[in-house]
Amino acid sequence: MYAERPEVKARWSALAPATKPVAEKDGQVQARQETYTKASELDEAVSSRNRIKQQADKERAQNLLVNGSFEEGPEIPDDGVRNFEPEKGSTAIRGWVVTERFVSPIHSAYWRPAHGKRSFAMSWKPGAATGGGIRQDFKTRKGQKYRVSFWMAGDPLGGPPEKKLRVSAASKSAEFVFDNTGKNRTAMGWVSKNWEFTAEADQTTLEFSCLTESIFGVAIDDVIVVAVKE
Repeated sequence: MYAERPEVKARWSALAPATKPVAEKDGQVQARQETYTKASELDEAVSSRNRIKQQADKERAQNLLVNGSFEEGPEIPDDGVRNFEPEKGSTAIRGWVVTERFVSPIHSAYWRPAHGKRSFAMSWKPGAATGGGIRQDFKTRKGQKYRVSFWMAGDPLGGPPEKKLRVSAASKSAEFVFDNTGKNRTAMGWVSKNWEFTAEADQTTLEFSCLTESIFGVAIDDVIVVAVKE
């Protein structure tokens, strides 16, 4: 019978533990691959956000509207409790006209805006015929297509969970819906919305109206209108 020589046995004994680190090494490789994948996904998310920001900055510079982010206007309370509510016909918010009451610029101390330090709320008080609204007139070219972009959210302090608004311009309109489920004042869940229209004259009126029959209505911010290149 073959008898294993002591020096061979010792050599194999020394090598045997190496099989366990190999398995551990494979696990480390897999962990590194997962880390690389997550890092790649994070890089892509950051790049996507940067592209969106760059595009928004570019369009904001070309914005045909005045005060699209509602930053300019009278001083409003920053105590997180009180708000300023302009009357129908008011032009206190630079560039905008209040078409129906129950609207208010909202300071960031009250809830977090999508852009800047202010956003804009529109609600529908009990007994009112229509919800709150605002409009702005701006120069256009007849036959030219334009894109309206804005951020939409809902008043998180009360229902219903589904918040609605209407956007109108050039004899056209569109309705938008926001799901307010699980949102709060620091996590508003702002969603970007877009809509296009074709101008019918050298001046166009853009109007936003609340369709949610509640004192807890909708919120908008960073409204931009730009010409669409054909």
